[in-house]
Amino acid sequence: MTGSMRTRVPNQQRRQQASGARLTARDASQRRRGLLSIFLIALIAALLGSGCLSPTLPLPPPDVTSMHLSAEGEGVWAISGECIAGALVTVFNETTGEGAVIEDRAMTGKFTVFIKASACDLAWAKQDQGSETSTHSTSFVVQDVTGSAPTDPSACKSAE
Repeated sequence: MTGSMRTRVPNQQRRQQASGARLTARDASQRRRGLLSIFLIALIAALLGSGCLSPTLPLPPPDVTSMHLSAEGEGVWAISGECIAGALVTVFNETTGEGAVIEDRAMTGKFTVFIKASACDLAWAKQDQGSETSTHSTSFVVQDVTGSAPTDPSACKSAE
């Protein structure tokens, strides 16, 4: 009988070891599922969070819609146009090296700047809003313009 007991003990140990191995395999499977769930949650969070980090569209330059000599003084031009509401608009005369800055405090989306210039001077306009600056500027030739067309289209042909 002792011999048969000896054979039973190893069988019981084998069964216990086998059932322990099954528990270990089950535990490993559950761990893999848990890690996979954590990985999927992290992946989804990273994808959703990256939307906030994506760059925004650059600020467009303002539209210059009207230019004319003003009553402010000799050689002073009124440059008007449309901008983003609340923007800080800069108009710069490249010929004279001077310009002006105005803020649309009324939040109308319109601006008027007075700069010293001569007819046919080259100038540009750009706008800032908060920490954003327009990446491009609107270049133009200083001349009488109302709407989208110059009053005298041939006045500055050599400057363009």
